[in-house]
Amino acid sequence: MLPLLLERFQNRGAASGSSSSKLYDLQIYTLGGYAPIVSPTTGEVMKRKALLGLGIATILGFAPLVSAQAATVSPTLKAQLIYLVQEEKLARDVYTTLYAATGLRQFNNISKSEQTHMTLMQDLLKTYGIADATTGLPVGSFKDASLTALYKQLVASGKTSTTAALASGVAIEKKDITDINTILKVNQAADVTYVLDRLLSGSKN
Repeated sequence: MLPLLLERFQNRGAASGSSSSKLYDLQIYTLGGYAPIVSPTTGEVMKRKALLGLGIATILGFAPLVSAQAATVSPTLKAQLIYLVQEEKLARDVYTTLYAATGLRQFNNISKSEQTHMTLMQDLLKTYGIADATTGLPVGSFKDASLTALYKQLVASGKTSTTAALASGVAIEKKDITDINTILKVNQAADVTYVLDRLLSGSKN
């Protein structure tokens, strides 16, 4: 998302009023890809054919795709995950509001991607029995007061012009990337890393 917003932000002046200017759709990033799986009998990494069979079994409900982990995290990681789900809501809410204000189609696409990110985080919170701080809150409302203030700031600035709206989007993605990388540097939980990598890919692309 960040390269797209930067490109549109940097080239806004040249593109303004041009009939050839396009707004590009964004892919919504969801959980995907493969992880190495070790055979319980031989200790060797299973071959692609075996992985395919396991995938089919998983779809049919016969086997888990990822092994279950102990549903505990450190107090620090717990606080970070609670903050991060709110930050994903911040991104979704800002893009949703600025789409309504500017009509930029890319903001509508990004807001849907941010909803996907929120869902990934909410599922992760459920895994560890952590209460979701975004439950029941309307657009622009957050339990973390600093995020409420940031929402108001980004929206107020973004509504002044299309260029300012793009700048608000860039600011969100940069903050998200910084915060996710901070967690990844110290996190040891494989499932947390997996989800955060997906979020990071979405923000960088």
